[in-house]
Amino acid sequence: MASYQYTSPRTGATYTGFAVSSGRRAAAQYRHAMSYQAAATALGGRERRTVANNTVLYRVSDDTIAVRLHYTNVVNLHADGTVTLDTGGWSTVTTKDRLNTYCPLGHVYSDRGDWFFYPSNGAARFLFFDGMTINRAGEVTNYDRHPWAKARQECEDARQQAREERAQRRAARAAWAARAAE
Repeated sequence: MASYQYTSPRTGATYTGFAVSSGRRAAAQYRHAMSYQAAATALGGRERRTVANNTVLYRVSDDTIAVRLHYTNVVNLHADGTVTLDTGGWSTVTTKDRLNTYCPLGHVYSDRGDWFFYPSNGAARFLFFDGMTINRAGEVTNYDRHPWAKARQECEDARQQAREERAQRRAARAAWAARAAE
């Protein structure tokens, strides 16, 4: 058995393990956020490679490599650095795990039953929708094409603004109380 060492680009953690047989890498080595170049390197000259249970890296075209869960391309990595996310209607824990594991530009989480995409650049969260495309800068480029998502985002922005205003009023009351106590 050949041993290998893997450092996760997302967490920086280092893992050591053994390949299944000499010359083959364990599939667990590929369980991390990938760029198109990293996916192309992992594929080598192959058309597909198993990376997790029911999950394969799959070359869709010359400039797109997909992470396919069952028969749904959940993460499409494009050569220009953009990423397209899609659940295919399967809003499951496993689908969300694959999105979070292989998307290099952010993560998906749920809040009260709604899924949100949070870009790794620290920008505001976006309501998740199938087919959302994220560019290298972490911006959702096709958000305006989905009116229901835009309306939900406006509601979310209004809620966030209300939270910030409440926090400012609390801070002002605390400052007033501190002055009154002097």
